[in-house]
Amino acid sequence: MAEHMVRVEDRCIVCDGSVFEEVYPATFEGSWQEAVPYFLTDRRMAVHGRILRCGNCGFVLTSPQFRPEDYFRIYENLTVDTGNAGRERAGRLRFNRLGALVRQHVAGGRLLDLGCGNGAFLREMEDFVSVGFEPRRGATTGTEDLIAGDFIEYCHAEGGDAAGTFDAVTAWDVLEHLPALDSYLAKVNRLLKKDGMFFATLPDIESAAARLSGRRWNCILLEHLWYFSPRTFQRYVARFGFTVVKNASFGFPVDIGTLLERLGQIYGLPVPWRMRWLTGTTVTLPIGLMFVACRKEQEVSA
Repeated sequence: MAEHMVRVEDRCIVCDGSVFEEVYPATFEGSWQEAVPYFLTDRRMAVHGRILRCGNCGFVLTSPQFRPEDYFRIYENLTVDTGNAGRERAGRLRFNRLGALVRQHVAGGRLLDLGCGNGAFLREMEDFVSVGFEPRRGATTGTEDLIAGDFIEYCHAEGGDAAGTFDAVTAWDVLEHLPALDSYLAKVNRLLKKDGMFFATLPDIESAAARLSGRRWNCILLEHLWYFSPRTFQRYVARFGFTVVKNASFGFPVDIGTLLERLGQIYGLPVPWRMRWLTGTTVTLPIGLMFVACRKEQEVSA
């Protein structure tokens, strides 16, 4: 039983409320080992845990969840397709657009990319002194500017050496995956200089895509633990010394082949049309993501 989703969230991380209502019942209730095939882009099909809404502030979350160490094991056991040219092309377009948004607020300096994968975003930011952090050890290339492992443990090991040394921290499609989100936000605050910037993309539960799609919204997934709206996100990050200076919808570039696979996962249909030539076409879709830029206004304890 300890290996199943048993970590119940009994307090809202935004407002500390304790009354929740069910939005969607769980479509998966197995162990973390059984969950591995249902995570990330090449998942077997789209499933999710029990989705609740806070009765006080409206924040939406998955509860119960696996233990934090179980999520780490899941990501360690994932196999990621690194040879898909269409996905790589769409990724370069996405990171190019995100880089342009970052440069609107920060003109160079030191940058840390949290959840950096193989370092693709860092390659778009050659005008910065950059370091990437990735929890999946097999995803990085082993180069000096890509660090793999547990981010919280890394921050503890660095002690005060890295405190207040970064001009920007980025987290693209990362925050919704983190069980210990409070600890991560506190560490990000500590790493940033005064007036440093924190940037993220994450699902917007109040987006048109979410409202129109309901339980079949493409972001209702087993690996997604937190579902913010612009309002709840602003309230949440204020606890960690941040002020949101920009919140905007962000179109997601995707190749047609991956798009068709995702539709098959959501609707439980076989996808016999996985043809390699479809990866040559990329479209940008309003899937319900928001881009946020947050300024560090004050120090918080980490």
